[in-house]
Amino acid sequence: MYKIKQRPEDFIVEEIIELDSKPGPYFYIKLTKKQWNTLDVVKILQERLHLKRSQIGYAGLKDKQGITTQYFSLFRVKKEKIYSLKIKDITIETLHYGSKPIVLGALKANKFKIKLNEKPIKISFIENYFGKQRFSKNNIEIGRALINHDFKKAITLINNHESNSPINELRKIDKHLLLLYISAYQSYLWNLVVSDYLKKQDSISYNNLTFLEKEPENMQIPIISFDIEFKNKEIEKIYNKFLKIEKITKENFIIKSLPELISLSKERELIVKINDFKIRKNVIEFTISKGSYATVVIEKMNALTHTKNI
Repeated sequence: MYKIKQRPEDFIVEEIIELDSKPGPYFYIKLTKKQWNTLDVVKILQERLHLKRSQIGYAGLKDKQGITTQYFSLFRVKKEKIYSLKIKDITIETLHYGSKPIVLGALKANKFKIKLNEKPIKISFIENYFGKQRFSKNNIEIGRALINHDFKKAITLINNHESNSPINELRKIDKHLLLLYISAYQSYLWNLVVSDYLKKQDSISYNNLTFLEKEPENMQIPIISFDIEFKNKEIEKIYNKFLKIEKITKENFIIKSLPELISLSKERELIVKINDFKIRKNVIEFTISKGSYATVVIEKMNALTHTKNI
């Protein structure tokens, strides 16, 4: 079974991005961090640079696993202030000013270098599941509570105590964090739907996910929200099955008490190609599209190897 080695240096990821080159008020930095997640970095940048949350832009969310390099835009910050920043396990490279902020989704891809416990096999594509780190502890349960409009349960799970005014407590929390919880629940449902859909093909089941040996025709599968539209009747039927199990409808995603948490449905590719795949002893290097997960690459390798060893 393939496992990532234990040191942070055994899991390295770097964003691939094109930065704006026209002069403007946004200062770009390249930040390399060890065992920091993106939202915690944003928080400490706010505190140290005396910025509002809206003044900090980033292209992707990265968790605490390993060493990650990503790019941030800082609105109306003098670069001299960056030079004096000293944060444990974070290295900052100052770049240049630009006319546009960095926004979620602006990156092109992510490049990975991962050391495994044994010599890996080569694969060319993955089923585009959301990785386990998307869910973390309680993320799905908090998202489910928010979508069920059970705000008391949501705030209890977040703060580990009950509240007499849960909506007011939720409004004190960073909107981006609350959206992350809802997104975790949406991602959980998307994984269920895709895994169920792929079972009808010649497939391999592994860790509650379904993988294919032969690359199928790609398609777009929607992520559930109130405005979801189905182009594929089979996908609609599977979604309805899981919504019934969850005892919700798409209208649950309209949260009138917290309208800032209402988001539009998006589509996600079923299949993602793995580019520039290299193997050197127990180390793999590859590039995959933004929003896709290196941990799913390893899950797929494990699924294929598990089948061959049976």
